[in-house]
Amino acid sequence: MSKRFDQLFTMIDVMASEYGWTIDYILKQRIDVLTSLYKKIFQRKKDEYKMYTKLTGNATAAAFAGKLQELDKLFDEKSVDKEDFRSQLEALAIKLGKDPEEVRAKLNRGEEIEL
Repeated sequence: MSKRFDQLFTMIDVMASEYGWTIDYILKQRIDVLTSLYKKIFQRKKDEYKMYTKLTGNATAAAFAGKLQELDKLFDEKSVDKEDFRSQLEALAIKLGKDPEEVRAKLNRGEEIEL
């Protein structure tokens, strides 16, 4: 099997796993869209892995130092910019073709937005 086919199968597997899409659905999408999504998934997973390893390392170091309670500071909800997160989520939903008013209404009601 060629390297290009292996890359294609990897991309199909990632899309199916990440979004629950069928192979038929994936194969009907434009390759530039799939490639962009694949890159975004890869970057997000990479960022998540970095965060996970940092938290795991901090937790291990804190446990050995007897300071595990200090890790609670990492999860302070006040440090999250909820308005920035909301505006990014709103922009993404609109870019994906969702009705702006419906998106804002669902965000205001705290409902899930299907992308």
